Amino acid sequence: MNFVQQGKATMLDAVAACKAVDGPSGEEVPVVETEPTVAVRVPAANAAASVDNAKLELLKQPLAPAAPAITEAQVRAMVEKELSNLKHRPVVIEIRTDGTVTGKLDGQQTHESFAHIVKIISTRVAGRRLHCWMTGPSGSGKSFLGKQAAEAVKLPYYPVGAMQSKYDLIGYKSPSGDPTTLQTPLRMAFEFGGVLGFDDCDASDPRAFAAFNELLANGRYAFPDKVVETHANFVCIASANTWGTGATADYVGRNKIDAATLSRFVRVSVGYDEALERDMVGPSGKDWAVFVQSVRKAVVKEGIKVLITPRHTLQGAALLAAGIDRKDVMAMTVFAGLDTDTVKRLRVAAE
Repeated sequence: MNFVQQGKATMLDAVAACKAVDGPSGEEVPVVETEPTVAVRVPAANAAASVDNAKLELLKQPLAPAAPAITEAQVRAMVEKELSNLKHRPVVIEIRTDGTVTGKLDGQQTHESFAHIVKIISTRVAGRRLHCWMTGPSGSGKSFLGKQAAEAVKLPYYPVGAMQSKYDLIGYKSPSGDPTTLQTPLRMAFEFGGVLGFDDCDASDPRAFAAFNELLANGRYAFPDKVVETHANFVCIASANTWGTGATADYVGRNKIDAATLSRFVRVSVGYDEALERDMVGPSGKDWAVFVQSVRKAVVKEGIKVLITPRHTLQGAALLAAGIDRKDVMAMTVFAGLDTDTVKRLRVAAE
């Protein structure tokens, strides 16, 4: 069989050799050379069958050892090696409570802060989930990050924006008896379990936050129709551009939040994830993404009060793909509203 594997004999010859039969014993004759390196002696009385007997001897050769089967560990090692070359790997995060898998997010592109957010809202103190306050610049992906975190822990997601009245949060009794006026996102998450995504919360009226603080502190709240106990799976992910300390030069419309309310949250900084930003526009938009990021660094370096966000990256990549000239795309996105001298400064600093 070794000769078949080495190409020195055909499988047809090997099969035919299986039919060969030794002739009567007799005087030995000279060796019959069947292969340059193999010599076989055959009985003289059956010299005519010497070739067939030689083929039979080929079948007696030991089989070559089979290649060892690849193991699961080897497959995993090869996959891990390939994944290590990726900038943004497919994400698989499992949240376990008492040994039971309660949530999983597989394969989506996620922000570098994603794992922290999920772990925070999955942690309980005195039976209640910890609430999370995300602070970061405009366009850093906070809103979508909160939605992904809710998906990961398998809870409904109830988004709300800045509140100007506590009734935006808790609802009110309608004179017509319409029950939907009581079914606010906060009420649904608080009573039945879910993630309240409180976007731009630092733009809310402080008086609205006073009611919200009471609700978070006591674990129950007197809504307009009845007192409701907090559900075990109620949790709030608040997103803001500040730490709740009031307006800044970039975010002038933000209010100061009561320190007691802020203490109800675990606070996390969510900045721009540049690797994710490049991945979002794909290979065709990578050059544009790198340019936007260089302009963003130049803005900081030059002390210019303007925001260059990943929204500019996404918008510019789409406009370029639509066939708009790059110079015009720059004017409509990263350099929009800037005077000529400032644009020149940024171009020089970005090189």
